[in-house]
Amino acid sequence: MVRSNTANHVIWIASLAALILLYAVLYFSAINVVSPVLVPSVGDPTLAPRVLKKDLMFIKTHKCGTSTIVNAIYLYGVRRKLNFVIQNADYEPHKLRLRKLATRPLEIPRPGQNYNLQCQHGYFIPEIEHQILPKERTRYVTIVRSPISHFKSSFTFFNAEANYRKKYNGTRNKKDLSLEELYNSYLDDREIVNTSMSMIELPKLGVDLVLNSVARDLGWVSFSSEANGTLQERIDAFIEHIDSEMDLVLITDRMEESMVMLKEMMGWQMNDVLYLNRMVQNHRHTAPLSDKTKEKILAYQYIDRQIFAHFNATFEERILKIGRQKFDGLVNELKQLQLEFEDKCFDKTVKVSTGFGTSSWNISEYGRTEDRACEFLQTRDARLTAAVRQLQRSQDYQLDIGEEFVLRDLMEWVQKHYQSREQL
Repeated sequence: MVRSNTANHVIWIASLAALILLYAVLYFSAINVVSPVLVPSVGDPTLAPRVLKKDLMFIKTHKCGTSTIVNAIYLYGVRRKLNFVIQNADYEPHKLRLRKLATRPLEIPRPGQNYNLQCQHGYFIPEIEHQILPKERTRYVTIVRSPISHFKSSFTFFNAEANYRKKYNGTRNKKDLSLEELYNSYLDDREIVNTSMSMIELPKLGVDLVLNSVARDLGWVSFSSEANGTLQERIDAFIEHIDSEMDLVLITDRMEESMVMLKEMMGWQMNDVLYLNRMVQNHRHTAPLSDKTKEKILAYQYIDRQIFAHFNATFEERILKIGRQKFDGLVNELKQLQLEFEDKCFDKTVKVSTGFGTSSWNISEYGRTEDRACEFLQTRDARLTAAVRQLQRSQDYQLDIGEEFVLRDLMEWVQKHYQSREQL
């Protein structure tokens, strides 16, 4: 009788183990990971051990170097035939308008698959994002930038510089005002900011494309309208909210470190986070500013400066958990690969203007013929979005896209070249 009970107990344990194994297999299939392979960490206890991930929600923020990162994400996804969250819209398909899904539905993923990647422009709306890319299988990532360099970049890109030059054109030689003088003129036209400003007055602060646009892109307007308390209490609550939603917040001013951190969190290879700077600001926009002008910019970047301070500090904390020496070694590795890749991709004998006070180099013969990933990474992200949308619609469903296939040869080359190296 004892032996019979023992045998039954062994059988019960074996059955339970089999059920657990089956559950594990089904779970890893459900969360749509590349494989249930544990990737060794470089030392951060919050990351190790971890499963190689391919599902990523990247929330773009204006003028934070996001186009550079988006192109790298597109390359990663196109190589592996992953599914992007893209709206079925001929007008501005690179912009995600989540509150208009009834009239701008999403392109469906490939048969039997889930969405894997999102990286289009659009306000962060958590209650909708969670339905598209559930947090239990997706890493949520965004990026912020130091408020002064962000202001300088936005000021030119969103035509504030052009508008203010036009305003002073022919007026007592003010058409030759320096950028710093134009900054001050622009800011003088806004109301003085103080911490007692009511929410009714807040729009005068300029939660727009030039001022506090990081807060705007991350959903500040909607969040603040529903929150209670003073302005500062709402800002504190908003930062806590974003911190709870994001698995990682990158820093534009620390791009190499950010890409390494992204690689570590996702379990990707170093080659997966190589990038090319498509639009580099010229010396006009990097000239130093007076302390007075800096203080004025920071006063008006009232929300964004607090967002940046918080996430820059938490980013540094993540590095310290990994270990500064070990992390610096990874960053140096990326820098070396980046330099070699850039030297092959670009013909650096001649710079070309890329608009809005930025420049780049021409793609080299090597980049046009031998490794067209160079060409891919230098293509405007809006154009890549159109091409990826057509690719996703036609590749497995064989649907008629009803128009010329944008960048078809480039997309096909990228996929075939990747598969020929057996990197899947």
